[in-house]
Amino acid sequence: MSAMGWLRRAMAPLALLALWGMASMTSWGREHSVPTLAEMTRAAVEGAGDGTLLRDLGDTLARVLAGAGVAVLLGGVAGVWLGGRPSLWRAVEPTADFVRSIPPILVYPLLLMGFGYHEGSRLAAVAFGGFGVVMLPVASALARVPAARSDVVRLSGLRGWAAFRVLYVPEALPALLMGARLALTTALVIVVVTEMLVGSRYGLGVRALAALQEYRPERLWLVVLLSGGLNAALSGALVALERRLVRWQPG
Repeated sequence: MSAMGWLRRAMAPLALLALWGMASMTSWGREHSVPTLAEMTRAAVEGAGDGTLLRDLGDTLARVLAGAGVAVLLGGVAGVWLGGRPSLWRAVEPTADFVRSIPPILVYPLLLMGFGYHEGSRLAAVAFGGFGVVMLPVASALARVPAARSDVVRLSGLRGWAAFRVLYVPEALPALLMGARLALTTALVIVVVTEMLVGSRYGLGVRALAALQEYRPERLWLVVLLSGGLNAALSGALVALERRLVRWQPG
């Protein structure tokens, strides 16, 4: 990308930082606990210096990747199996959409009651939240595969993996990658909220709750920015992977 392109991309974040800096120095900003950029920087340096910030960030990232990984694996397999059977998928889709619409944060207390206060319940809640956003697009994409393409594959004599690769991969892979991006975003939300609720010693959610209890707005705002940056980094990595794997799609 050219220098002008980088400059155009940087204009919006720089403008937002400038507005933030000006707001933090006004009486309105002080009344509404908007920290200055210097206070934010000092909180970041303190957290990085004693190692607690990286520890919390690492624990949250590990939980997000573990839960989203399970969701992508199970959701992808279920989506391929159901999408390859269009009549079955049409019958199951309303129920699957209903289950997907259940807030995972409400499922988390049920998991705690049923399976105990440990990391497995948290990861199960994350996997539940991400499962539907992976399965639905994959199954829907495969169910829409034109019958003419299926006939061509059948008449060409392709069987097994060769038939699957030609018939389903071009439809399933973009949907799977899109679902993975949604699963990561969903996983981050669930992980941070559950860290604030129950049973975590470390994590961004724990750090946010401690900042609230101690009335340290600069630490709370830092957690918000770190969460947004983590989500952007994970989404950017998947976008880059999608561009390498899905070369046949326009754009």
